[in-house]
Amino acid sequence: MKLKNLFVLCLSGMSLFILSHPVLGADDQKNVKVVTISFNLHRIPGPGSNQMAVWIENAKGEYIRSVYATKYTARGGYVRRPVSLSVWRSKAGWEKASPEEIDAVSGSTLEAGIHTLTWDGKDKNGNLVPDGKYHVRIEANILNEKKMFSEAIIEMGGRKQSVK
Repeated sequence: MKLKNLFVLCLSGMSLFILSHPVLGADDQKNVKVVTISFNLHRIPGPGSNQMAVWIENAKGEYIRSVYATKYTARGGYVRRPVSLSVWRSKAGWEKASPEEIDAVSGSTLEAGIHTLTWDGKDKNGNLVPDGKYHVRIEANILNEKKMFSEAIIEMGGRKQSVK
């Protein structure tokens, strides 16, 4: 049995669970792509910690869209603290992000516990991405320049499937 789209990763106290599946849109009866990203976050006390970004890249490593970024960094905190989420900012070209894109992904620094994010299968311009492989990437600052990275490869298209 070929399995795809379900990932459980553990790194530095963070568990990541990703589920990708098609759903039928009620309004337009079109196939809508949905990726659910759930993780258990363990906060780390200290300066420059708990900054986090989640984004999507295609199989070639090209930036598709940001799903979440902590408000401090997303709204310009990187000017004061340049090491904050530097890989995500570079991939996303975040310094040139529109106010609408910043508002759409920025959120408060998350509390400890289980969190769920959803990617609707669209790129940053609102276009549905084609079927294929995509990378869900997470970057987190642990203490100032110390970072954690996590990645999962998902296959968009077809029926609901899973991989560990």
